[in-house]
Amino acid sequence: NFTVETNLNAVPITVRAAVDNGTTKSPIYFRGQGDVTIEVGAYVVSDPVFVTVAADQLFWQRVFVTASDSLHIPYVGTPSTTIASWGEGCDAVNSTPQTDKTLTGTVTATGGLSWYGACAIIIDDEGQTPYVSLNGDSVLVGVGDAVGSGLATGVGFGRRALNNEIPYAMSAVAGASMTHGRDRRRILLGGETGALCTYGINDVSGNTVAQVKAQYIAEWTFHKAIGARVVYQTTMMPRTSSTDNWATVANQTVDSNSAKRIELNDWIRAAAPMVAGVGVVPGTSGAIVAGDPAHPLDGYFEVADTVESARNSGKWTPGLVYTTDTQGVHPNAAGHAAAAAVIDIHLFR
Repeated sequence: NFTVETNLNAVPITVRAAVDNGTTKSPIYFRGQGDVTIEVGAYVVSDPVFVTVAADQLFWQRVFVTASDSLHIPYVGTPSTTIASWGEGCDAVNSTPQTDKTLTGTVTATGGLSWYGACAIIIDDEGQTPYVSLNGDSVLVGVGDAVGSGLATGVGFGRRALNNEIPYAMSAVAGASMTHGRDRRRILLGGETGALCTYGINDVSGNTVAQVKAQYIAEWTFHKAIGARVVYQTTMMPRTSSTDNWATVANQTVDSNSAKRIELNDWIRAAAPMVAGVGVVPGTSGAIVAGDPAHPLDGYFEVADTVESARNSGKWTPGLVYTTDTQGVHPNAAGHAAAAAVIDIHLFR
């Protein structure tokens, strides 16, 4: 798909593509044609593609994009990670015409962030396989975690928990919230059977507790409306600053939104009570809670307790926070592993 929210002068793009299984490059057609033009705000679905991929092997999409205005070819910034072993690559340069390498040639290995490709791969398996959407921000993306493609070494606690046992769509994006940049990613989620939602830490800034509760309910309701059988929310991890690089609890200072985070976490722990579609305080008479057929949430996973020094302390347990970015908001690899351990993936089967 091609959606530009911030530039109303964007122009359509023309796309040519192929699937590469490491041996054979198979061209992709759109109603029998090799090229397809995607209008701004639109999406297209290709003709069926038949490709053989050996068990436990990778395959790649090769995509060539052109546009009448080169400034509107998907932006290519500086890749943050080199993943040469995965074959990730991108030859694009802003405002510079590139060579079509969909069926031939070698693409330069780069990071996995700055390229244009299919937003979804639709596989016909007669609906037998459960499929979980991962929805959240940089914590769920896996900032601070190790990189790898083997079992339990994927990036982020959500992918660690699924452990290559259940297919997923990574809908999380760094900096995302429940009201920002979400709609463009929702095209990925058709056919989901379950949803793991981790939003919150970016939502408490600039919003009241009541507003965030309403955002949560709207998010869970959306997933149920598009077919998710089960929807689970996680509690929010802390956000702090530190004067000793998070070596101790005492030298951490909680974020100014910590009180809102605590109140919302306690609301989630109380099964997100609501009355007439509005989030209410625990104990409110007549409230329905998560798990009730009329409630959009089925339950929650307690990830905050796995990395917080004590429940509602607002501070990280030393050794579980990612210190390299000095933000005090991401768990490190050990923290991601601890959070993954409390997610029961059998609930998504």
